[in-house]
Amino acid sequence: MRALLALLMASASASAAAVPAMSSTPIPTHCRANEFAVLDARMMRVVESPTAPIRFVPTGKVLSLCADKPHEPFGRLDYRFGPVGAVEFERQATRDQRFGLFSEATSPHTGENSVTFVVGGARFRVSIATNQGNGVWIVVHEGSKVVTNLFSGNDVVTDFRLGPAQIDFERVSSPIFMLRDTRGF
Repeated sequence: MRALLALLMASASASAAAVPAMSSTPIPTHCRANEFAVLDARMMRVVESPTAPIRFVPTGKVLSLCADKPHEPFGRLDYRFGPVGAVEFERQATRDQRFGLFSEATSPHTGENSVTFVVGGARFRVSIATNQGNGVWIVVHEGSKVVTNLFSGNDVVTDFRLGPAQIDFERVSSPIFMLRDTRGF
């Protein structure tokens, strides 16, 4: 998994042409009027083949992380995913059901900040590339199997945007988060 993420960051950063831009229109959000976006991203399915380069197929779906305040400490953070105006899956971080946070270097020049949670036997990980990397990933595991692998593309104008709300990935600043080492998550 780490090798795939590092490969995606390196290939996306090395060549913008490797990942098709999703749209020139503003990135839509699932955040409500009284919420503040941590991130919004158009997601593409990652198609891997042992005989062909990795391909990215647009899904028409958007990931949004929406906070109840413009800055920490947050009392709530919502993960929403689906077509614009039609959320297919939603999960909420609260004091009772906290999301995990983790920040790590993936190479000397790239890193990632991750938000994680578990639903039944499925482990969800949203990773945001940092430093010289760009892009957002959603990877879902059931047991040792990857059942969902989505990438936003690497353009911060057309593929994803961060903020205005921000999460401190270095320390827990909100009661709805806990530090969770995601290596092997």
